[in-house]
Amino acid sequence: MRIGELVAIFQNGLDLPVDVNQVLAAIISSGVEVETEFIGVELDTLILRGKYRLFHWPNGFYGGDPNVMAKVYYHRNDGSDWQRIVCCKEIIHLLDPVSSFSNTREQQTALAEKMGLPFHLQDPTKAPMDVNIDLVAEYIATAVLLPLVAREAFLEPLKLKKISIDDIALIADIPSRYVSIVMSATWPSIHEKLLTL
Repeated sequence: MRIGELVAIFQNGLDLPVDVNQVLAAIISSGVEVETEFIGVELDTLILRGKYRLFHWPNGFYGGDPNVMAKVYYHRNDGSDWQRIVCCKEIIHLLDPVSSFSNTREQQTALAEKMGLPFHLQDPTKAPMDVNIDLVAEYIATAVLLPLVAREAFLEPLKLKKISIDDIALIADIPSRYVSIVMSATWPSIHEKLLTL
């Protein structure tokens, strides 16, 4: 499954909040055979809010395709809004190309350092592929958890100040900062690009 196909599956949804397990089911139904476990842990959220690990082990004595399991770690003390966006972003990595994986401690440290930069200091043209894939996964998770049709339904009430960004965040159960991005004038063009990935 292409990432854009996942965005397309959810773009017409109005039933909020979108269940992260539905997103996982869509990924698995596309042929990604990975058992996935969500695990709440203690994290320093100033450094990291979530982490994804993929494990492979032999399938029986004579081999064959290996068994694969993904473990998604999220900060257990975050609110459900952050837990949902983090878990959704991390399971989207099930669709990543193998060449983008950070396999060594050094690669993971470098990724964490680059991801920790404020958005205005990040230069996607100079960032390695693993950093860009992680940034794009954040946008994909946002597009899936606050679908385009739902965004359109909120536009007029938001313009008339009948609802606020925080109200939409509560309904979609994602952090307000992501709702602000989706409700911005630039979002439709960003969403269109996500569909092409």
